[in-house]
Amino acid sequence: MSKSLELLEMSAIINERDSDSDSDSSSGPIEPNWELIAETLSPTALAALKEQMSSSPPSLSPPINPPINPPINPPTKEGGSLPLPKSNKAYGEHQYWEDRFKEEEEFDWLVTYPLVSTLLRSSLPSWGSLDCLLVGCGNSTFSKDLYDAGIGSVTSLDYSSTVISAMRSKHPEKSDFKWIVGDMTKLLETFSPGSFDVVIDKAAMDALMVDEGDVWNPLSSVVDKARNMCLGIKEVLRGDGVHVQISFAQPHFRKKYLLGLHGKTGEGEGGGVVNDEEYSEEFGWGVDVKAIEGEDGDGCFHHFYYEMKKRGRGEE
Repeated sequence: MSKSLELLEMSAIINERDSDSDSDSSSGPIEPNWELIAETLSPTALAALKEQMSSSPPSLSPPINPPINPPINPPTKEGGSLPLPKSNKAYGEHQYWEDRFKEEEEFDWLVTYPLVSTLLRSSLPSWGSLDCLLVGCGNSTFSKDLYDAGIGSVTSLDYSSTVISAMRSKHPEKSDFKWIVGDMTKLLETFSPGSFDVVIDKAAMDALMVDEGDVWNPLSSVVDKARNMCLGIKEVLRGDGVHVQISFAQPHFRKKYLLGLHGKTGEGEGGGVVNDEEYSEEFGWGVDVKAIEGEDGDGCFHHFYYEMKKRGRGEE
């Protein structure tokens, strides 16, 4: 399955850097033209690219100006007959998803279940008897794969009535397998407190970030949506519940949302610095992060697995 254009652009730039191993490196390392790259990538993608390059520097010099356009031909469609949106902001629009799901039968963002099955079972020792909620389910195979793997009951939520209707037809509901229309930023409008043992988000919060603006000082509207989402998840989880988030977002930036730090500890670059204990009083959970290696196993590009366990400060 294809990823967003920004992901293709970023990985292409990194791959182009690494593929230049036969070039002359006698002049020493050459800094990429970040101003040129910034004209194409969003602030979030640009920051992620810089972190990726600094964490795994090339053995030889990168080209002076990494290509803005990927050397491969990106897909022009993401399934069905809808073209790719002209702006990533479309991913945050309700109508975009309603229109897309009328045309698209199936699409899995970031990863499929087999890539994270071991991590999930490690996070959820009571596998087999869990009540699971998947937010922003879309038309992914993830819900059905979780159910078939025997996690327990699975409830899938999306604010698109189009996709929920389609998924009910494709995978008929059972008493322990349900599809529900609802807003993941207003979970208590749909569910009672303490309804689930685990809440899983696979690229759902990522869709909220398309309007965040400056990653160091994101728009308050985006911060509020993310905070409302986390507060709702906190409430619908049981006392020892677990929230799992699978995301493209780099930990330095995503942890600030998951710990509720934006606007709490300062303004400007470095504001909201992640605390040493990585525990949120507001949400009542700690945060642990693991990298998810790609399907090819080369280790050069990762998505991230965030695990939030409800607990008191200082508890394990």
